[in-house]
Amino acid sequence: MLFAASMFLARAVGRYRALDPVAKGLFYVLGLRDLPIYLFIGTAVLVAMMLHVIFTSTTVYATVMVPVMIGLTRMSGVNPLLTALPVAVLTPIAVILPVNTIPNIIFHTEGWFTERQIIAYGLVLSLVSVAIVLFVGIPYWQLIGLI
Repeated sequence: MLFAASMFLARAVGRYRALDPVAKGLFYVLGLRDLPIYLFIGTAVLVAMMLHVIFTSTTVYATVMVPVMIGLTRMSGVNPLLTALPVAVLTPIAVILPVNTIPNIIFHTEGWFTERQIIAYGLVLSLVSVAIVLFVGIPYWQLIGLI
């Protein structure tokens, strides 16, 4: 049922722009318009990465988050590629919860790690992954003229 609900949400976001009001609300409430470009990109990508915990499928996550990131980035006047690319690259890194990937479920069921261990590992890996993608991506994007 959770997967079906995620697929429904992905379709609603993709076809009907169902989360556009949420994206606009977040944009204005969090004051994202006032952030410098690099801080905006980092914050948007980090928040998107942390939202991975609510999706059971990386496909559904990408289907929902990439359009939301593109919408948020357009509102800020920044090239949408600067958030959509990192979110797309980071999509497969879903390791914060045992249910995020099949191997996590198997290893957790076999007792190889506890929930606390995978959450701690997942949060650290997520932060490191975002940092790597941004530290490599931003200079490259400057080199090719996206920034």
